[in-house]
Amino acid sequence: MSADKVLSAVVDITESRNQEGLEKSLVAAIGEQVRMLRLIFCRISSISSGQHRFRQQTLMRTVVLERRHEGGVVIDTRHHILPATTTEVAAIQSRQPVEEVGEDGLRSWVIPIEVDATVVGLLKLECYLAMSDEDSRFLRGVLSIYTNFLAIVRDNEYDTLTGLYNRKTFDEKISRIIMTYNEQEQPLLDSIEQGKRHYPLGNHWLAAVDIDHFKRINDTFGHLYGDEVLILMANLMRESFREDDLLFRYGGEEFIVVLTPCDRANAESVFERFRAKVADYDFPQVGRITVSIGFVGFGDHDYPKDVVEQADQALYYAKEHGRNRLCHYESLVEQGELHHYDASSVDSVELF
Repeated sequence: MSADKVLSAVVDITESRNQEGLEKSLVAAIGEQVRMLRLIFCRISSISSGQHRFRQQTLMRTVVLERRHEGGVVIDTRHHILPATTTEVAAIQSRQPVEEVGEDGLRSWVIPIEVDATVVGLLKLECYLAMSDEDSRFLRGVLSIYTNFLAIVRDNEYDTLTGLYNRKTFDEKISRIIMTYNEQEQPLLDSIEQGKRHYPLGNHWLAAVDIDHFKRINDTFGHLYGDEVLILMANLMRESFREDDLLFRYGGEEFIVVLTPCDRANAESVFERFRAKVADYDFPQVGRITVSIGFVGFGDHDYPKDVVEQADQALYYAKEHGRNRLCHYESLVEQGELHHYDASSVDSVELF
């Protein structure tokens, strides 16, 4: 394999500035140089304290490249939640590539992707021919470059303390969701009847979550216990929401959750279960803690700034009216408790 081809693959990978783009670039670069029938990238998104927690052993398939018999390739970047196979689990647990040959002679290789001694993804390759030494060397080299660059990208995308997405990543992802509404009929995450939530496609839902009396926790127990509360809150969020819901630490003690499309009743039920779960949790040393939540639906007609502000208005209302509550922005507007907020009428927002 020529040095020019290797250099081209390196350039393609390092042009990406976020994890999704990086995964697509990796698969495309390998597909360009290695003659595989199918390439699949799967992300492991449940991370806690540097270790993976498998909830029903599921993976998020983010990129699929298929080589057509008539020539050319097709790349699918729709996200799907799938159960991990026995081979995939073996690769994750052993942290070593696993090869298997099907009854039809189809060979598959499952290669774990590690960052900071943690398996964060899997690359699966399928072909009827054995992999050549040259292809193996190319894969090892490209994957080394990918993981090194991924570590840099992840540091830029994730909050250091909690491991959730950070505020910068939130701005990018919510803008991309709204943009996708305008570009195609299917939402960004194509998830129908997966997990425990069954629903027709509807709005995405954004919730602003704030820990009640967090300053009191820091003042009484110290900032180390305050940080532990934030870490445990992030863990409760991972346990309460699905793999393809988006979780962010927005700043301080405020978090944001973006649900994949569902109807309002479903969204309200999911958020209410989380509120109750937090209220029932016994935080070490600190004891019981509650959260206030404001949520709002959004679609192609909305602006990111408006969506966040509307959720915050519902959150502030919950805090002003007893805390440990879940409040729906549109319902508060309909009841006359809040004025509708949009960017063209900032001065009209009032809290009664």
